[in-house]
Amino acid sequence: MKDDLQIKRKLTAINNNEWYGDPEFVNIDGTKDSLIMYWQDKFQSNNNIGEANIYWMDAFGNLVKQLTKAINGERLLMPRMSPDGEKILYYKEDDGLYVMNPSDEVGVPVTTTSSNVKVLPENNKYFRNISWAPNSERAVFWTYKNNTYFLYLFERSIGKARLLQSGARFGSWYDNSTVTYRSESANKMYMINVTSNTIGDPILIHDSPWADLQPR
Repeated sequence: MKDDLQIKRKLTAINNNEWYGDPEFVNIDGTKDSLIMYWQDKFQSNNNIGEANIYWMDAFGNLVKQLTKAINGERLLMPRMSPDGEKILYYKEDDGLYVMNPSDEVGVPVTTTSSNVKVLPENNKYFRNISWAPNSERAVFWTYKNNTYFLYLFERSIGKARLLQSGARFGSWYDNSTVTYRSESANKMYMINVTSNTIGDPILIHDSPWADLQPR
């Protein structure tokens, strides 16, 4: 029985006007030691006005490092680190998607390859399911705009995103060049091959009425 006992450890202090969100375990390049990446919102007073910054800590909560320096009420949310530990994608609330090096403190906006404008959801507060490829070269995410889901592909080499599929969400990597996703318009699951230059044709893999494949 003792071998099956799980001991819970409190990693963060519970103080007034502090919030935590979107934790993710990060193993950089397959290293043994894990880090926990998350955002923390510290309000300076009871009016809920303050900044949300990105942090990481060790798995025991002993070593904590602030990675960003939000100003003027900025809220930097949903950080997702590439498997090699060299890039972080995150969402700046009411602004758009950003990418940064862990040592830079400030990121740069991710724009589209077609129009060079920020990818900003209109009716959805956050981007969803930011997922890096195993080789860290690309990431997928989806958002919602004008009553339609949109699945995007982020290309790390150029720092831009392009539309992968409209009417699609829940993108996940099968390998470094294959993405699986759910088509909301067709009520089916597909896979698609992607490279830096081409996007293949969708291939049906499952005719399913519903599939919730990932957490936020």
